[in-house]
Amino acid sequence: MSLKGSRPRLLLVEDDRATYTALRGILNLRGWDVRVATSISDARDALAERVDAVILDLMLPDGAGEGLIADVRARFPEIPLAITTGLGEGERIDAVERMGVTAVLRKPITLAELLKVIGGA
Repeated sequence: MSLKGSRPRLLLVEDDRATYTALRGILNLRGWDVRVATSISDARDALAERVDAVILDLMLPDGAGEGLIADVRARFPEIPLAITTGLGEGERIDAVERMGVTAVLRKPITLAELLKVIGGA
């Protein structure tokens, strides 16, 4: 098995280039094999393969992330699923939390809080 094949796989669903570039680099250094999806459609395609954790921006260019949360939980009920959002408190956030996410992280997120949610590689 190659080194890359032995690394845990993380799906990062984020449309902001600066954010996903920085997170991908940091998480790669932390031992993750990171796959970036910039839309819900791309993320659904990526879920055809096994993932060990998901980081999902709630607001994406092709829609809201709630449907993707349900897809992730149906396919991988046990993995860490971190939602990132610029939204504050409210009914929408409460509903997302009830969908079985591991954590809702408000932007700007810190590396420490993100690593606490997804765990070490």
